[in-house]
Amino acid sequence: MTIPDILFHGTTARRWQGIQEDRLLRVAPLGVNAVSMSDDPRVALYFARMAVYVELSERLGLNAEPIILAVDAKALLSEGYKLERFSDPIWGQGNCDWEREVVCWTDVPLRFVKETNLAFTLPNRAIDRRGARNQKRRTA
Repeated sequence: MTIPDILFHGTTARRWQGIQEDRLLRVAPLGVNAVSMSDDPRVALYFARMAVYVELSERLGLNAEPIILAVDAKALLSEGYKLERFSDPIWGQGNCDWEREVVCWTDVPLRFVKETNLAFTLPNRAIDRRGARNQKRRTA
């Protein structure tokens, strides 16, 4: 599969502040040591919301809101950054394909981030692990 021109990265408002200060999307220190992105903004929103949940559960501040970043993958590739499709073997090869994940194995400079706050332009619908949109939110 080819890499699309734009990829999406989900984060939180608190983490976005750190990204702006560092001027980098940093490689994750735990798990897969890469910058994880998706070609589907709904998947980025899913992970941004999970990160918000973690911040709220750890009481890391009131500024816990999802942020989606649009990353210029075409420019990254043209400048020699390595982007590749990825399926985490920890969960079983192919079991995470719903994420449509693309990774960059090095830090991504902030100049490649073209838009932020896309979380508020997406419909308020959850995405399940198979990538299908859930029309109703669970209230239980």
